[in-house]
Amino acid sequence: MRCFINVFKADLKRFWNIAWKLYIAFAVYSLMQALIFFANMNKSINKGRIAAVSLGDSLMDFFKGAKEFYPERNLAMDIPVLEIFVLLFLLFIVAYYINSDRSALSRSIMIASRSPVYWWVSKYIIAVLAALVYMVLIIVTFAVSGFAVLGNKFSLRMHFTARENIKLILGSEDISCNTNVVLLMVLCTLSLITACIIILLVSYVFNSVFGFIINL
Repeated sequence: MRCFINVFKADLKRFWNIAWKLYIAFAVYSLMQALIFFANMNKSINKGRIAAVSLGDSLMDFFKGAKEFYPERNLAMDIPVLEIFVLLFLLFIVAYYINSDRSALSRSIMIASRSPVYWWVSKYIIAVLAALVYMVLIIVTFAVSGFAVLGNKFSLRMHFTARENIKLILGSEDISCNTNVVLLMVLCTLSLITACIIILLVSYVFNSVFGFIINL
């Protein structure tokens, strides 16, 4: 166990030294998206279209994805570029770490660990932590931005504030106000973790570029 802990500490330190700048870049991006969202919501509040905004509202807007596509209506397909970027940037962080980790130092750590199992388990944990930190950054930036822009018109409630918010944010009334946003965020987090593990496995078996293409 002590050997595994030492291997994991070395992996975690190496990952953080490589990825912290990329996480800061994503935090800035997430903050910008949050400020744009809450600025638009503030305008809607001032116009009387909605009364308040919750954290659940903002997260659902951030992860809403593409609109439903109906081929028979001859409408253009909606491609959620921003949502796709969120996933791809996380995969880039993991792939960049793996590319930097494929070195003599990495192989030396595997040999020193006396078991490739320790080495692989450590990598799995790093992939899970990479996704969890990513999601925490999103939630924190939206929570801080909400209070900064809206003040008492913002709450940390994890469900929709009102029916008007659903229509304004998602453009649909098919979702109920008591939608379990917490469960949806858990599913989003599991999706991010799964994508990280896939790119980890494919990238170490082949290479980081091929793993990134596979995830695309």
